[in-house]
Formats: sequence, structure tokens, C-alpha cells
Amino acid sequence: PGRRISINVSGEQLKRDEIVTMCDRVLRETGRSASQFIIEITETAATAATPEVLRRLEALRGLGFHIALDDFGTGHCGFNYLKTLPIDSVKIDRSYIRSLAHDQVAQIFVSALAQIARIQDITIVAEGVETAEEFTLARTAG
Repeated sequence: PGRRISINVSGEQLKRDEIVTMCDRVLRETGRSASQFIIEITETAATAATPEVLRRLEALRGLGFHIALDDFGTGHCGFNYLKTLPIDSVKIDRSYIRSLAHDQVAQIFVSALAQIARIQDITIVAEGVETAEEFTLARTAG
């Protein structure tokens, strides 16, 4: 209970109409609830999202899937995407977490992202936290 399975979905898969019907069919065939799954899209896929892709993401959310933006901070995805994309969570790329101890830009980035996420009711996930120090720094940053 409370655990979810993450599924990486590529930008190419999101361009295909059948992604929503396939996911719906799998849920019906397995008897699983969509709320047990997280569909992860990369920052690259998000920046290339067409109106059709956005509709598919909305449809998947409508089925109950949790949508996560993965590796945030590695590409050209700005904070504005947090307002426009139909997402439930953002996964901060591990490079920012590893840099928190010595990089003021990483500290400000993580802090700003956390503030925006709170306003947008988006969950933040810090990838790559391996030490107690990284945990404390990530927690302090936001």
C-alpha cells in the first residue's frame, strides 16, 4: 500500500494516439488502479510537447495516472513548464543534489523550484540523495 510503479514513457510514445487506449486496456485486463502507477516523462519530451501530447497526458491523468517530470534541470525546460504541463511531481536531476554543498546556483535552483512546486501543488522528488548531508541540504533548500 502506498507504493507506486514508475513507467518511463518516451516522447515518441506520447506522440501516438494509442498510448491512452493501451494504458486503459492494461488497467482493465490486470484489474489494477491507475493510481498505482507514475508515468515519467523526460524534460526533453516535455519541451517538445504538442497540443496533442498535452491532451494525451491530460487523458492519462484523467484515468488516474500520476504524471512526473523526470530529470528536471538537465535541459531547456523552464519553470513556466510547471504551470503549463499536466504534472503531479517533478524529479530534480541528481546533479543538482550532488552540488548543493558547494554550488550556490544549485541551492537557489532547488529552493526556487520547491517554492514554485508548493504554489502549483506539485510534489518534488530529489534524485540521487545518497548521504545524510545530501538529505539535509536538499531538505534545507526546499
